[in-house]
Amino acid sequence: MEHGTNWTLARIGKTALTFAAAAIGAAALMGSSCNLTDKAPTVPVISGPSSGVVGVPVTFKAMATDPDGDSVAFELDWGDTTTPAWSNFIASGETISVQHTYTH
Repeated sequence: MEHGTNWTLARIGKTALTFAAAAIGAAALMGSSCNLTDKAPTVPVISGPSSGVVGVPVTFKAMATDPDGDSVAFELDWGDTTTPAWSNFIASGETISVQHTYTH
């Protein structure tokens, strides 16, 4: 990545922002029965800027659908020194909006 106040996703690689969708499904942690035929959600549709200014928040949106109608969550990996984190679960087909501020 070049030094300065601007950054570009192309400069920091394709893994700069990774959203991984996950279904609630098989673990049955919510007290429901386990469904062994649970299907994976679709690959997320992600939108947002390809560049920005250091210190200024940028907003990304992601949406995925689950063929079983399960809720989905997204793993947010910004490709910088911050620790990846999971979003809250949202209904299948809804869009989540998240912000991140890059420090370099």
